Amino acid sequence: MSQAANGPKTLFNTLLTDISNEDLEGVGSIRQEGDKFYRWVMNNSGQALVVGQVVCYDIDGAEAYHEIVFTPASADLHALAGVAISAIADYTGVATIKCYGWIQIEGYNAAIQVLQSSDTAHAVGDLFVAVDAKSYATRYGALSAGLTYASNATAHPLHLGHIVGVEVVATVGTHSFTSNVAGWVHCLNV
Repeated sequence: MSQAANGPKTLFNTLLTDISNEDLEGVGSIRQEGDKFYRWVMNNSGQALVVGQVVCYDIDGAEAYHEIVFTPASADLHALAGVAISAIADYTGVATIKCYGWIQIEGYNAAIQVLQSSDTAHAVGDLFVAVDAKSYATRYGALSAGLTYASNATAHPLHLGHIVGVEVVATVGTHSFTSNVAGWVHCLNV
């Protein structure tokens, strides 16, 4: 691991889309590429992650916070870790089989999985958050001044980890399904 004098790691052993069953980067390491930030993590979701999937940290795993990610669970929804940028296989619980890869934690992403609604179009600036047991984010409301979002006519504080939509997505008939849409990932300080 190469590290600048008293600073963050600057040389990396992997490409952003690489995955490994070895910790090649130092789990939890942050990488900056232009205006985007990424974190090297271990997948412990019970299934392989797919490109564009949202993932959360386990708030009960304080010793591994910023190191291990999961498919969102109700207790961890406010701890949105970021968006998978490659298909990372699952850590199956066998100590010798660990699967690592990069997730995006900050910056523009053109292919985030979100729930496309049958009754509400997504607008530029809409806030998206993690959903229990799902690989996609869902619209939680419209972002407004003062870093609050409007949902059900009530203003709530902004989630620490969230995604802001940067494209309009129309409603779809009578069904909802996931769609890859552009958004700005805000999970660097979670």
